[in-house]
Order: sequence, then C-alpha cells, then structure tokens
Amino acid sequence: TSNDVKNAIKSLYATNFYGQIEIEPFEDQYGTSLLIKVQENERINKIIIKGNKKIKEKEILDSLKTQTGEFLSEYSRFKIMNEIKDYYHKKGFLNVELSDSVGEADEDNSVNLYYQVKENESVRIKKIEIFGNFKMTDNKIKSLMKTKEKAFLQEGLYKEEEFEEDKKTILNAIMDNGYPDATLDSTVFNYSYDNKFMYINIYVTQNERFIFGDVSFAGNTVADKRDIERRVAFKKNAPYSKTLMDKTIAAIYEYYMDRGYIHVNVRSEEDRAGSTMNVSLNITENNLAYINDIIISGNEKTEDHVVRREIISKPGEVFKRNDLVLSHTNLFRSGYYEDVQINPVPTDDMSKIDLTFTVKEKQTGEFNIGGQYNQVDGLTGNINIKISNLLGKGLTSELLLEKGAVLTNFRFGFTEPYLMGYPVVAGTELYYTTRDKVYYYDRRIGGALKSGFVVSDRLMTKFYATYKLEQVHT
Repeated sequence: TSNDVKNAIKSLYATNFYGQIEIEPFEDQYGTSLLIKVQENERINKIIIKGNKKIKEKEILDSLKTQTGEFLSEYSRFKIMNEIKDYYHKKGFLNVELSDSVGEADEDNSVNLYYQVKENESVRIKKIEIFGNFKMTDNKIKSLMKTKEKAFLQEGLYKEEEFEEDKKTILNAIMDNGYPDATLDSTVFNYSYDNKFMYINIYVTQNERFIFGDVSFAGNTVADKRDIERRVAFKKNAPYSKTLMDKTIAAIYEYYMDRGYIHVNVRSEEDRAGSTMNVSLNITENNLAYINDIIISGNEKTEDHVVRREIISKPGEVFKRNDLVLSHTNLFRSGYYEDVQINPVPTDDMSKIDLTFTVKEKQTGEFNIGGQYNQVDGLTGNINIKISNLLGKGLTSELLLEKGAVLTNFRFGFTEPYLMGYPVVAGTELYYTTRDKVYYYDRRIGGALKSGFVVSDRLMTKFYATYKLEQVHT
C-alpha cells in the first residue's frame, strides 16, 4: 500500500545512511514490484575546528557524540553544531557563534567537516538573587555556591555544570536549616542589552519549618544505648537537618562496622508532631562477620608479602572497618602505589567475607642529574639515583654522587623495612666527602647503622635509633 511505501522511505531516511531515496514501480512476472534507488551519504573523515582560542580543539572533539567514520547528514551536521554550542555554553561562552562547511569528497566518499568558531566574550554574572529564602540571607547561600558574581579576584563566569551543582547546594542549605520540604521552583536568566552581563534569579519555596524532637533507638542488643547516643550529630530543638540525620546514621554504621557487624542495617523513621520532628532509629545488628581470606591483585612487580605485611586485618579475625582504613593508609604511605582499592566480597557463609586488595603500582625509581652553586662549595654537579621498591621486595637503595672544584661527595644507603619478615627497620649508609680549598681541607669517611621498630600499628608510631662512625681528616 502507499502507506507501507511511505513508512519504508521514512525508515530508510531515519538511518541517516542515505541522502536521496527513490522508489519506482515496475511490472514483472510476479505483478507490480518496486525498485528502490538510494544515494549513500558521505562518511565523516575528520571534524576540524577553527577559530577556537579559549578552548582546545581536542577538548571540543572529545565532547562530541558524533564521531569520525559515521554517515554525514543534515541532521548530524545540526547535531554536531548544537553539541559544540552546548559545550561552549557550559564553559561560560554564551555568545559563541558557529558556522559549518563540508569539504570535497575523496575517492572513499569521505569528507572533512569544518566548524568555524567565533568565541566572543564570555558572559559575566552581574548579580545573583534568591527569592523565597526568609531565614537565610542571600550572602550566606551565595558563599556556598561555586558560581560567583563578577567582583575583585572573581571572574564571574557562568558554567552550566557548576550551576547545576549549585542548585542542589542551595536546596540542601535551606533543607538543613529546618525546611525538609523546601523546593527550588525555577531559575530565570536575564541579560544586559549588550549580552555581556547575566542576572540570575533563583526562586525557592521553604514550606513549613521543623525542629528536632525526641530520638529513640530500637534493636541495639549488642551496643550500649549511651554509645549510640554519642553518635547522634544533632540536638533536641535544633533546626531539622537532613545532613545531620545522614551523618548520624553513617556514624552508627561506622560504630558497628568497627566491631565486626558489617551486615548491620539502620533505618530512620521520622514522626511529625506539629513543627517537631521526632526520630526513631531502628537497628538490625545481624551476625558478626569474620575475615575468610585476603586476596591481593594488581601487583605486577611487587611481591604479595610486601603488600600483605602492610595489611592490619588478618584471616580468621573479626572484620573491623577501622583496620581497613589503617591498612589503606599503610599501603599508600609505603610510596609504592598510586591507587589502592579494597572490596569486601561475600562468601557462601554469611558469617565470613573475603577482602580483595587491588593495587595500582607506580614508578618507584628516581634518577636526577643537575648542578648547584653556593659560596661555600662553588659550582657542583650531582647525580642521584633512588629505588624505593627494589626487586619488588620493598627494599630501598640510594646512591648520590657530587663533584665540583671544591666538593667531592659519595653516599650509598640501603634500607630493609621488614628485617627477616618482622616489622623491624634495618639500614646502612656509607659516605666519603672531601672539601679541598687553598686554605682549608676536610675529608670525612664514615658510615651509619639505623634500626627501628613499630611501636603501634594503629597509632602509626615507630621508634628509630642510629649509630654513626666517622673518621675526619683535616
């Protein structure tokens, strides 16, 4: 039918593969058949941006959804144009002007797509006003925003992404001042006659104000009520605040997880009595969780035991959130990793979990060559080589060579942070230094032995002692 033909043409055009489609009926042995003739669109070889000064071309191209190799159509040209405009608007260039053109097709039927950009001056924010906030001043709210008015040392640029975050910040600030039902109704943008300045009006509705009332707890059979009360972040008769409610619940979770109750569940119920918000915290403690296994991954160079020795948690022990925090700190403090991820993995036994430590190693070798000048030693060249994770065993070795007209300095140091697998530091340093001047000669040959041990893993405290022996010739 004619409708089927129309729908077929629409479907073919919707693919953006074809720029021209013709359907011709003809008679054959089967009756009336249709011959469909299509002209395929060119493909996009390159998208080239010209005239951009404030924003790099790569940054613009990375923001586009349309990529090279796709079919070019009027719709895709329009889409790319809008995407470039939207990106400039997000960066505060609301007066940007764009034009596009298509290059000649090559033998592969591919074309370059050119966009000429005229960035113009970015719009500056002249004034931000907030309407409907009767208990918080505009200045108080604006101090929390990333979007700022044009002022001394403030650019006053409008950036869409930051303003979207600011709208959430404004609403949260009002809600935290006792208005849990507050709404941000609308934002209105007005411009100066020359489009150089922007005026932003933000309209909010506060609705009814509430204060905190009584707090009750249920289900806490393991934890003492006074311990939980100390985790409550708000006081009675204070303005209701969702942030303080969330902070309270998070503190209770931390309290239980520091004691092995990883499956704890805390639910809050709020009862409105007039302008008072009474809060009930219902706790389901569930069972203790024990560590079944600790799995190390991502360490291509570093040996497993070097990672494992920094982990305070051990298999068979009760899971403790604080031990994971300290283990995470220890691994970062070693200086061998640029990222550390810790993930609890459930097992078939609900009372046991596995802990996966995924590390991303970083370059731990350093090579520096340079020179310096001072009045004492004159001009001196130096080479410094330091390896902080030697052979993947966590050993540290350092070599320093300095040579100048007056100064000769050689130093070599070696440190084992876990002697024979125990948390005992053992290190040595050897050095040879001479300063030779017309009126003065000094030569020092010596070495030092350093040892230390961990006083407390949880307090991250170590004790060191050094014995130094030096021979001086003058």
